[in-house]
Amino acid sequence: ERLQLRCHLEASICRAARGEGYAVVVGAEAIFDTASKDSLGMGKNIISPLAFASIAVPRLNSVFFPFVQYYYSVSGDDTRPDVHYTSIKTVLLTRWPDRFYTVVEPNFIIDHQRADRVGFTLEGEVGRFLDRHLAIWARPGVGLHGDNLPQVYNWNLEVGARYIF
Repeated sequence: ERLQLRCHLEASICRAARGEGYAVVVGAEAIFDTASKDSLGMGKNIISPLAFASIAVPRLNSVFFPFVQYYYSVSGDDTRPDVHYTSIKTVLLTRWPDRFYTVVEPNFIIDHQRADRVGFTLEGEVGRFLDRHLAIWARPGVGLHGDNLPQVYNWNLEVGARYIF
């Protein structure tokens, strides 16, 4: 129900560690206020450091991604609330026969701007690789807790295509 248009710039992403069946990645993202209407964005420019791991789970033909990202507004519309929250995700990507895949992504949100209130969303994704570079997918999601937090939506549905270089 909430539509947000964002311009993302992955400023620096680097692999911090790598071993047998795992990798650790750290980086930062910048999110710029590019929405054409107030209702489409947060009205803030945001810096967002992140860290995640990629852990192979061969017996499930899956990869597990524990993920933490911190969002903090650095500028923007002074009349709009500041952005200050942490997102903790645990993503499980499973590969299936015939180039299909699924993703399960629970997301815990801790909103520091609002007395550390907690929210929770759950998203899933079903997709298929058409070739080694192109995939199509659908991603429904639902907000399960924290209706009064701006990061928690009632529901969403995304469909699209990815090109992987």
